Amino acid sequence: MPIRMPRGLPEYPLSKAHANGMLVKVSCQLCGITHRYRPGDLLALLGDLPLWEIAGHFRCEKCERKDYMHADWQTVQGADIKTIRIRRLVRVRVVRVFEWEDGTL
Repeated sequence: MPIRMPRGLPEYPLSKAHANGMLVKVSCQLCGITHRYRPGDLLALLGDLPLWEIAGHFRCEKCERKDYMHADWQTVQGADIKTIRIRRLVRVRVVRVFEWEDGTL
């Protein structure tokens, strides 16, 4: 079943946020852990998603749950530029793991 956009939320994809210099703040509402990402990095990984779909692609590092994740836009202003910590995409590694099973014909 396709995911449908909730009513009342404007369509504002990652590409627009990247062009406007915003950050994506992803937090776990159970643990309180928050990380900030550049929209261009998430755009390379996830595609041009709107805000309401971003949180479903993350899992909390502490409680390992997906259902408490929340995403929001954050604008950076003035003195906040040097104090906000962000996560940057360094590289993407694809690991192929093969599992074998012995059996009879």
